[in-house]
Amino acid sequence: GKQQDGAMEEIYSILQELFAMNQHLLNAIGVGHPALDRVCDIASQFGLSAKLTGGGGGGCAIALMPPDFSGSKLAAAKAAFSEAEFDCWETVIGSRGVSQHCL
Repeated sequence: GKQQDGAMEEIYSILQELFAMNQHLLNAIGVGHPALDRVCDIASQFGLSAKLTGGGGGGCAIALMPPDFSGSKLAAAKAAFSEAEFDCWETVIGSRGVSQHCL
């Protein structure tokens, strides 16, 4: 319902802020790259946050899309990345995430 939608919006807002903070920290320790900065800039034009991902050397970034991100906005974002000569892959994160177990 409305309350659950509001909670999801808040979660995605926090996650996007954490993505941006993490990317700034990665740049501060010297593992950024101008191409990754460009990916982040393009993502921000569509209200998304992006950050470096992977083990290094592959030049990979991830952008977080909220569940209500429209198909037309996604198509426009992908076109912008392609125009900037970046490849895009769309995936779904479907696991439960981190959980705590007490004995």
